[in-house]
Amino acid sequence: DRHQHRQSFDKLPQHLKYRFSSMIKKTIASLVFLLVVGTTFAFLPVIPQTTEQHATSSSFLAAATSIVWLTGHEDLRVTNDHGGFMGALEEQKENDNDGVIQPVFILDPKIHLQSKSPSALKRLHKCLSSLEDDIASLCSSILVSPLVIQTGSACSLLPQLAQELEADSCHVIDNDVVTSMRTSQQVTCQALIDQGLTVRRWNNALRPSAPWAKTKTAASMPSFYPDYCEIIANQQVPMAKPRKKNNVLGTVAKTTTTTTTKLSTGTGTSVVPSLPELMEWSQSVTPSAVTDFRLSSQSKSAQSTVEPYEDLITNQFTSEQEVQKALDDYHRLGKDAFGDYLYHYSYDNQSNSNSMYAASVTRLVKECRPRDGLAVREVPTRTFSPALTMGTVSARDVMISSSRNTNNIDSSSNLNPSPWSWGRSSDESLTDVLEWREWFRLLADRSLALQERQGQTAATSGGEKEQSGDAREPGT
Repeated sequence: DRHQHRQSFDKLPQHLKYRFSSMIKKTIASLVFLLVVGTTFAFLPVIPQTTEQHATSSSFLAAATSIVWLTGHEDLRVTNDHGGFMGALEEQKENDNDGVIQPVFILDPKIHLQSKSPSALKRLHKCLSSLEDDIASLCSSILVSPLVIQTGSACSLLPQLAQELEADSCHVIDNDVVTSMRTSQQVTCQALIDQGLTVRRWNNALRPSAPWAKTKTAASMPSFYPDYCEIIANQQVPMAKPRKKNNVLGTVAKTTTTTTTKLSTGTGTSVVPSLPELMEWSQSVTPSAVTDFRLSSQSKSAQSTVEPYEDLITNQFTSEQEVQKALDDYHRLGKDAFGDYLYHYSYDNQSNSNSMYAASVTRLVKECRPRDGLAVREVPTRTFSPALTMGTVSARDVMISSSRNTNNIDSSSNLNPSPWSWGRSSDESLTDVLEWREWFRLLADRSLALQERQGQTAATSGGEKEQSGDAREPGT
């Protein structure tokens, strides 16, 4: 057969022989080409993909992640005086904005929920919801990621989250004076340091240049109020730029152009738990003795300890926007008019009726105006203390607004009370509240620093100087 095919081929004209031979050669060449290309493509998904994944991983590592740990202790805001966000922003500037700021809140049931009153839980929920919205408004800038909320112990959850994000640093406020939060901050920060992260601490000190704001040693903290007044006489609260509707962090962030680092599943949720969920969790971790006492107090007004105007304070003076509005109204109206307008008898008479504590204040203002019945500094204390505690406003911001309103930069004047100056009004009364708050916080910090240095030895200012004793002791 092969010989016959050969003879048939030889009988073909020359031009057909050439065309037939050329077609066979092209067919063979095409088959060889397809074989080579197919073999090459078989290796492409292995070799180039490994390089690409390595490049992506390197790019992720180069994009530095800065964690801002929000504890719920004087730090639940996004403003130009928040040391955590501003420190992370400066850190990103040093990296040419080639990273991301990741705010994190760890909801620790033992710290934030256990034995908390319904009003405290309402304030926490309101602050977190407001903070979530404020951070979400910055997410379009790409520099700030949505708020991540996790439930559990920070000392175990935060290091895991930092490892997953491959974070380089964590910004957290200085240690609280409450033992549970203080211990959590100390243990968690040490765990992050052991993991290789840079932990940067910041504080809300009224005067950042004061000795105790720079170093946390007990030697730098005065133990008596006159000593405190003498030191701050030469210190001033730094005057920041006036607050704008769009905070400085948001303004700077919106000018940046970076790539977004997406979080994988399992790192947490950016959804704030609902108020019923917080109430339920709080009840589950609250000791039964406390729960039983609260249930019994509902029928016994003598046992209720609800504070006066608690609903008013929770509903109107909690979130960052609300407290800023209250601050503007306070300066515009003055302390007396502000108190008369808000802390009137009719409001408190409609709520907290089972509390003798609240009823006592109601009785004081029933027949007179709040300015005549309430204590000298009661209005500014009740209005701004919860927000200062949660951190939706800083003491420095309040002090600056008061100083600007009175055109008095030296807000520390006349700190030592005297019979004629005791009971200053309006803006000066508000600065008194801030100074006393700063002083007692400093006193607690000093006592705790001595206890930790001396191995939990009792440390109070009363034991540091020789006392003459109680003159009433002899003969009694």
